[in-house]
Amino acid sequence: IDFSPQEVQDYKTVLQWVLEQEFCNGKLGSCGISYDGIAALYLASFKNPALKAVAPICFPFDIYDDMCAPGGIACGGAIEDYSQFVKALESNDLSAVEGAVPENMFKLLASHLDGVMPVKGQEGKMEQALKDHKGNWEMTSLYEKSSGKDVPLMTQGGQSMTAKDFGPVAIMDSITANKELAVYTFGAWYDAGSVSGAFKFHEKLKAAGLKAKLTVGPWTHGCRKNCSPFAFDDNPKFDLYGELVRFFDCYLKELPDTQIPDEEDIHFWTVGAERWVGAYNWPIMDVSTERMFFGGQGKLVNFQAGSSKLPLPPGVTADQWIPDYEAGTGRVSRWNLVQHISMQVVRYPDRAARGPQCLVYASLPLEKDMVVSGSPAVDLRMEMDAADAGIFAYLEEEVTPDEVRYVTEGQLLASHRKRPSTFLTTDVKPMPVVQDGPSKDKVEHLTVRMQPISYCFRAGSRIRVSLAAADVDNFLWHDADQLLGHWKLFPDPNVPKRASKWWVHRGQTAPSVLELPVEGDAPTFLGDVTVASKERPQELTEKPKLPKGMSWRSQKIKGRRWSSSAPMAAVEEYKESDDYKALLAKQDQ
Repeated sequence: IDFSPQEVQDYKTVLQWVLEQEFCNGKLGSCGISYDGIAALYLASFKNPALKAVAPICFPFDIYDDMCAPGGIACGGAIEDYSQFVKALESNDLSAVEGAVPENMFKLLASHLDGVMPVKGQEGKMEQALKDHKGNWEMTSLYEKSSGKDVPLMTQGGQSMTAKDFGPVAIMDSITANKELAVYTFGAWYDAGSVSGAFKFHEKLKAAGLKAKLTVGPWTHGCRKNCSPFAFDDNPKFDLYGELVRFFDCYLKELPDTQIPDEEDIHFWTVGAERWVGAYNWPIMDVSTERMFFGGQGKLVNFQAGSSKLPLPPGVTADQWIPDYEAGTGRVSRWNLVQHISMQVVRYPDRAARGPQCLVYASLPLEKDMVVSGSPAVDLRMEMDAADAGIFAYLEEEVTPDEVRYVTEGQLLASHRKRPSTFLTTDVKPMPVVQDGPSKDKVEHLTVRMQPISYCFRAGSRIRVSLAAADVDNFLWHDADQLLGHWKLFPDPNVPKRASKWWVHRGQTAPSVLELPVEGDAPTFLGDVTVASKERPQELTEKPKLPKGMSWRSQKIKGRRWSSSAPMAAVEEYKESDDYKALLAKQDQ
């Protein structure tokens, strides 16, 4: 099983071996992408004072939430493709990955790889190792276990572990015990759910008093490709390895000119504005939550500040919708990490065409640019004629009816609607089955939290939210045969499992709301007009107004420039320090 006690013990052995070598000066750093990033954090959990700095890149902080079952829904596409890769390694059979990667990538692998390299000096043990690996745990067994974080995952040796027992989320106390440790985390807006985990991980490090930095860009898994729909090409335009060298130079070699201690804790890329922003907090200071209500005729209704009455009909009002269980987002998505490793670019070019498969609500056109930075959420009041459902919510920018840009998404298994979500089997609660809705007494409250993003909606475009009942390209249906264990948690095994109707409420007594973390002033909207498409804009027409308490400044860092914002109080205090004056003198030189 991944990150089993035996595997983790191997990490400790390697760490000790390196320390005993003549080339080691007694100061160690560790870094890695994805699985290797988690391995780097396990090294940190040993509390060895020789380990000074760690740089995990695009890793799932909570393996259940961020990768295997976000929102409690089994992420089938990623699990199956990953399992095929593991099977290929453990069986030394490259053909096992055929179909999991694009054909051209498979041909490239087949032409360059002969198989797994034997351990030097132990080549004769390869055959026995392959036999031993035949009984290894398969990740697809997570399907039947995905009903909750507390379901035991059994290894062949009889050891029992749950989703709560492995991965970085389970070892945070050990990681943060070393107060001298420096950690530089890298995340990507379009990398499964790990971007959410990157922010949670960074917050815990800061709360524990560690030296922590975080950079998040518009990339796929591993920072391999640029996914911004406004980019001219898919070059990541970021020197990841140069940044790693700068970080380790600071904390392993203690070089004085890296400037890392003088920078903001967080840097993130705002998609659409196409700029870097620096901050000390996430969400950044003075971001306000703007609420947009689901209205009639598929409209998102803005609730103006100072208004004494919700712009919604009184009483019980709901939209009845027939779910489409063939809805999807395409195989090359944020969730299918094997496609990311195969250098595919996540762009979602067909969101307009997929609109008829969704229940869609859209705002009036924006009067000016609006930047969303944070984790949007859809607060639903709804009913259905089944005991459970997968609910997928997409935040989008509608430029024209034929051009819709993906922004971010979230999903939730309705039976895991407890707030805050625990994803424990003990908290699974069936939905009330409603045959003739909408009703007054069976309305349920569900909150679908989306993956964090920083995105600039352009003036003239519409804010759009789309609800779907499935993503067949990336997630298992909630009532799939592989998930039958989930239904054993329900008191009545004969409950209807797949809804034929949803009722999404939008009245004053039970409103459904899109919540957006908006920078600066509240958004304003134009009349109901159609706006012409803008051809791949690269720069804002005018600099957006920053939130109160923020300022713009630029700081040169090894040939790059970060456009950054920071809390004014902290900036003013910092300006009086000797460090700031020395930095100014260096910049003047």
